[in-house]
Amino acid sequence: MFLINNHIGKVVKYMLNICTLMGRFTHTPKVRTTKSGKNVMRFSLAVSRQRTNSEGQREVDFIDCVAWDATAEFIAKYFGKGDPIIIVGNLYTRNYEDRQGNKRKACEVMVREVNFCAFKKNDDTQNENNQEDFSDVLDEDLPFN
Repeated sequence: MFLINNHIGKVVKYMLNICTLMGRFTHTPKVRTTKSGKNVMRFSLAVSRQRTNSEGQREVDFIDCVAWDATAEFIAKYFGKGDPIIIVGNLYTRNYEDRQGNKRKACEVMVREVNFCAFKKNDDTQNENNQEDFSDVLDEDLPFN
């Protein structure tokens, strides 16, 4: 539990629930509309673990996420299957009943923010092409020396 002194000098107790994930879309994101007219999108992100397994490979977690309204529309407009993305949100759990009547529990990240990102490519030709765009500059040519 965190004790935070807010802007009016009052100490407030807070619990922290913030998730930041960087991963790739497992499917093409699609916006759906609820009966009440709100836009919603459910999607899964493939997120690599930082450590490797005993075979030296990175394992992947598939994280369920939910985005609403303008955030869902933004994701649908600018992202597709396999695209990298950074999301910030809160972890929520919900209980539901499946089609067979079994009680289930789901953990999902409720997306609040979305950011573009790019993963480094290991293509040598890509690196060579990027180097052509740059030229050597002498220190005395820099305006802030």
